[in-house]
Amino acid sequence: MLIRRTIVEGFTPAFEATVRIECKGISAGLSITYLAVNILRSLRYMTNAMVMLRTKCVDGITANVEVCAKYVEQSPGIATFFTPHLGYKESAHIAKKSLADGVTVREIIINEGLMTEEQVNKVLHVDNLTKPNIQ
Repeated sequence: MLIRRTIVEGFTPAFEATVRIECKGISAGLSITYLAVNILRSLRYMTNAMVMLRTKCVDGITANVEVCAKYVEQSPGIATFFTPHLGYKESAHIAKKSLADGVTVREIIINEGLMTEEQVNKVLHVDNLTKPNIQ
């Protein structure tokens, strides 16, 4: 009876047995049982790790709404939301100008008189930014 385990670098010894087991001279029932036990053990380790990750790292995380809104406003990529209203060429021009000058897309559109502030606010409403079929 020879049981040979192949250890994969980076895994803990508790996990190594589930990576690969080669059995020679042992009945299939015993090797399958051994494999099943180690798979279930690994699943328990992974479950415990996920619970710890959630409780120690994920729970309590909240978004800073002001900072997120600032990132959206400063992104030249939001010029694509104006494509149905201003056309592709104009939207591309606005995005390039925003990136080059460091000015927000909102300011460029309002300052150049392409849309009113109310229209810009409607296009940049959070519902329009997060749902398909932009209008």
